[in-house]
Amino acid sequence: LTTAYTQTIEDNCSGIYGKFVLPSTDRPASDVLLRKFGNATQLVGEITIVGTDVVDLSFLRNVGKIIPSYLNVKDREAKMYIRIENNSKLERLGWDMLQEVLIVAIHISNNPKLCYLTTELDALFTTRDLDAVQGRICEAGPTDIEPPTQCRIGNEGNLSSIPGECQSLIGRLTIDQSSSPYDFWKLYNITTIYGQLTVRNASIKGLSPLWKLTQIVNLAPNESALIVESNKHMKSAFMSGIELVLSDEPVQIINNTVMKLLEEECTALGRSVDISSAGNRKNCPGRSKMGSELFDVSQYGTTMLCSVVMCTRFLYSP
Repeated sequence: LTTAYTQTIEDNCSGIYGKFVLPSTDRPASDVLLRKFGNATQLVGEITIVGTDVVDLSFLRNVGKIIPSYLNVKDREAKMYIRIENNSKLERLGWDMLQEVLIVAIHISNNPKLCYLTTELDALFTTRDLDAVQGRICEAGPTDIEPPTQCRIGNEGNLSSIPGECQSLIGRLTIDQSSSPYDFWKLYNITTIYGQLTVRNASIKGLSPLWKLTQIVNLAPNESALIVESNKHMKSAFMSGIELVLSDEPVQIINNTVMKLLEEECTALGRSVDISSAGNRKNCPGRSKMGSELFDVSQYGTTMLCSVVMCTRFLYSP
């Protein structure tokens, strides 16, 4: 990979190719970074931002896709990262245009002030190779306009209190003995829960009303994203659309006396998180967090070679 210093690169790069490293000391000023990289729409390689005093990373605000720079078979054996950690002042990514991350692992940790927009998380989670994602969901500002289908339900959300048009929830949803079957229709269009889903002491026999749910993500430390506990009528925890469950603590599926957990249920729920199951009629076999799904990187070869040709100005690395 080529090494280049920011000051030597022409302004208005249309793409960044290589390992982008923002140094912890003597880093370029924010206006310089924005002038050099603010128009880049694609990053082919890695990002390392560790131990800096930056407040946001909005100089990469127009990057829509991040993909690895695999140029030969040997390179494909090495994992590539978006690594953002130990940045004490970092508050926002500011990656407004990011849509897709392909075959690049995510490690974002120990940035105590960092919060994310849900659109940023949706884009980061397209990789499914999630080594660590720490932080919180940003609070809505006074001038922020959120889609009506994104519902902030607080820490004590229940079926009677949530609106009927929600597609994504931010907060904690509890389904329990007080939940009326007449409110289950509110679950039909929910695709994402950023927070926690708890099903405890409920009369529900399964989670089929959540058939559109694809991901449950809890970024809070020492918490689980999914708790299914003490539901004496529940036979299954199967959710047909689930793709990602992510949290610091394992999924808890315990003391559901008639529940038989099938292998496909355990596999679907355990792609990115451990599962703790006990006291069910049939539990998940002992398993730890599964690795990310394997990708055939050869399908991206042509795209990446074209990207190399199209990048008009290349790499920043100290």
